[in-house]
Parts: sequence; structure tokens; C-alpha cells
Amino acid sequence: MSVNFPISLAGKSGGGFPLGDPTNYWDLDDASYTNQVDATRNLIAIGTNSPVIESNTAPDGGGCAVTSTTDSLGKTLTGTPQMTLSLWVEFVIEPPRYTPFLCWRNSSVDGTYLMLGRYTNGTTQAFNMHNEKGMVVANQSVSQGWVHWLITYDGNTMRAFKDGVSQGTASYTCSVCTRSRPLRLGRNWGSGHHPCKFSMFGIWDVAPADESEAQATADYLYNGGTGRRYTDV
Repeated sequence: MSVNFPISLAGKSGGGFPLGDPTNYWDLDDASYTNQVDATRNLIAIGTNSPVIESNTAPDGGGCAVTSTTDSLGKTLTGTPQMTLSLWVEFVIEPPRYTPFLCWRNSSVDGTYLMLGRYTNGTTQAFNMHNEKGMVVANQSVSQGWVHWLITYDGNTMRAFKDGVSQGTASYTCSVCTRSRPLRLGRNWGSGHHPCKFSMFGIWDVAPADESEAQATADYLYNGGTGRRYTDV
């Protein structure tokens, strides 16, 4: 069920949407991969060429960014003790083993801030925090088309939702999560790539207070399967 909050959050921190304004938000419908909150945090093309923008194929009929086996997107951003991440993704190919479609890793060899979609043993995909705690989430495949993921971490509890459906929770406590780390779409921290289509990517530096608020957030951003561009969040 989609939840309609009474006030749009755009420009109204603390409005109807529980989490307030996003810290970062990319519609991913233009060749500059524009960060709608702060253009200095536009995503950067990594690879031989650049991920292409495909028109009219995103969940809401808008554009999306398409990565490949040689080209991905990235940006160095700072992870926070609490976070919420919303992302739409459609697989171009089935997931390569051990390669997440989202990776946010420190530049030093001291573990990952988070990964999503890591394909581990031929049957499971996972949401991982700090390369230490992982929770299995429902598999995604090419045949499913566009899928919305919402993942949250409040400093004690990891939560994940796929198309608005809870994937359960995991308990985990870690305070080492405030350094700047390169975030990547369509590539892990090494050379592994997972070609995908990406749209409507948002990050908040806060997390839902409880399961009810997390579910309401997932429903709102899933929006019945059409998602929300920045101006509609």
C-alpha cells in the first residue's frame, strides 16, 4: 500500500515525509548525473566511455543511467552513523558472483561502508554493512525488470525493503562509519562490474525510528511502482 504524506518534503525539512530533506538525490536522467541537492556531488563516469542515458524507460517513464561491463558511476561521499538509501535498479545481465550493483567502500583497506546486491553463492543476494554484518534479501533477476530498494541503518538495526516489502532486519552496532568513501553504481571496489539501469537514487543521513516508519518510508518512495523524482519526493 502506498502511503501519501500530506506535504511534499522539497524545501520543507520536517514536513510530511518522516525523514525530511535528502542529503543527496540523483534523478539519473541527464548526462551530468546531477545531484539535485548539490551539483558539486554529481556522480562521475568511471571507465572507457560513460554510462549512457536511456530515455523513457524508467519506472515513471523518465530517463535512467545505464552502466556496462566497462563503465560505471561513482563519487566520494561521507558515510554516516545513520543512513537511508533509496534506489531503483533494473539488471541488464544476471548478477555476476560476488559483484554488488551498489558498493560504498573506503579508499583504504579497512572494510566496506555498505554493499547491496552482492551475489554470494549462486542462490542469495545480500545487504552488507562494514564488510562485517550481512543480511540476505530476496533475489533480483533480469526478468523482474525495475525493482525498488530501500535500505536503512540506525546505528543498531539494518532494514531492507524490496518493492515496499520488508526483507527483515539484522542487529548490528558499529561506530566506524564516518570517513569519506567512494560510492559506486554498477561496480564493486575492484574491477568487477554489474551492468544495470539506475534511476531515482536518494540518500538521507537519518534512519526511520522504527519498523512502522520504515515501512511508511518504503511505501512512499516506492509509490505504487513509479518511484519519485526529486521534485516529487
